[in-house]
Amino acid sequence: MNPAESSGQPSPAPNPFSTGVDVPWCNGCSYTQLNEKIQTVLGRSHAPRDVVLVSDIGCIGIVDKLYACDTVHGLHGRSVTLATGLKMVHGNPALKVIVFIGDGGCSIGLQNLIEAARLNADLTVFAFDNQNYGMTGGQHSTLTLPEVKTVTTPEGSSAPANDIVRLLGVYQGVFRARLTAIDPRVPEAITQALEHKGFSYLETLNFCSSYVGRMNPHLALSRAQHFCESFGREFGVFPAEERTALAFHARPVAEEKLNLHFEEAAFRHGLNMPVQIVLGGSAGGGVQSAANIFTQAAVRSGLHFSLKSDYPVTVGKGHSTCEIILSPQPILFSGISRPDLAIVCSEDGRRALGGLIPAAKEVMFNAPLAMHTGASVDLQRHGHRNSAFYALAMMLNRQGWFPIQALRQVISGPDNEQRKRTLLGILESGLDDGAVL
Repeated sequence: MNPAESSGQPSPAPNPFSTGVDVPWCNGCSYTQLNEKIQTVLGRSHAPRDVVLVSDIGCIGIVDKLYACDTVHGLHGRSVTLATGLKMVHGNPALKVIVFIGDGGCSIGLQNLIEAARLNADLTVFAFDNQNYGMTGGQHSTLTLPEVKTVTTPEGSSAPANDIVRLLGVYQGVFRARLTAIDPRVPEAITQALEHKGFSYLETLNFCSSYVGRMNPHLALSRAQHFCESFGREFGVFPAEERTALAFHARPVAEEKLNLHFEEAAFRHGLNMPVQIVLGGSAGGGVQSAANIFTQAAVRSGLHFSLKSDYPVTVGKGHSTCEIILSPQPILFSGISRPDLAIVCSEDGRRALGGLIPAAKEVMFNAPLAMHTGASVDLQRHGHRNSAFYALAMMLNRQGWFPIQALRQVISGPDNEQRKRTLLGILESGLDDGAVL
């Protein structure tokens, strides 16, 4: 029987932020107790509908399933940036955005963290200093103090550790605190961090029970503060005078400056179901510009489209590919696994498209390529730079997805005059190469 029931006292109400899911952390990890304290404070001061929790990768990153509020799980080190953007665009100024990060979020995302503090973004960041990367095997992190042994620094490290509390001290209006996980002041510090208007950062020291504790048996949380202070770490709560959050002072743009206008479709399309096209070529082959012109023309014909592009960071060398979906209805999923058409303009494009080519229902490829399936066409009859445009225009002319006139209208818009004459010349010279798909 519940002790509260046997004493005649009603059972305590469940915390509104708790999902009741079993905690996922190792035995002895102080994350469990810290999480309970955070949920307790939140349950007294906030409603789940007014809170969003943002996390990333690492031991603390698996906190999402424990919370009954909305959660966002992002890339490693990018949780603070996600949270800042969410707070900036959300329509509810009272929305409380909380970030949970560990050693990885602090290390990989250090610049993101500093920028949010510099702009005094209205966020609360709970940083769990585990003194290692616990989820990936106990490696040394940028927060690990020099004498702490890890699997990658078994004798300790000669490099100094980052002191984020000190780094953030240069920004006015930022609330900072550092405490050990077992410090009795933690609940009050959580409360102050949540109540602060602007950027607040609460760092708790937690020696990883699975790695740091095992490799450093002489260290314990009861002696952690003294140990860290010997390396110049300050502990305590450092309130700040509240200041305007600069992250939310973007200048409003007058509606007329945006030059927004909406037009009815100028042409009628001929599609009753989606068509999926993959296009592969080389840098300088006009793949991206051809896809942009093509999809703009599709929109002018009343179609929906999705366009995904891929090319190397060098831009001027290597492959250039596009995945295009045209649809008379909204597109709910933009992935392509079995294209209706694969257009291969060069060897670079063939390699980049890979398995999408044999999966395609129809294939068109440039004549010099040695391919075992599809139609061989001289796609470079108008030059390398125009091969992708010529291929798309040729297939549009054959398939009738939408009128060629829509393509011509897009090309005739304000653009480089020489390029415009070239593309219009391709349309006027004829689009049938004699190949049959």
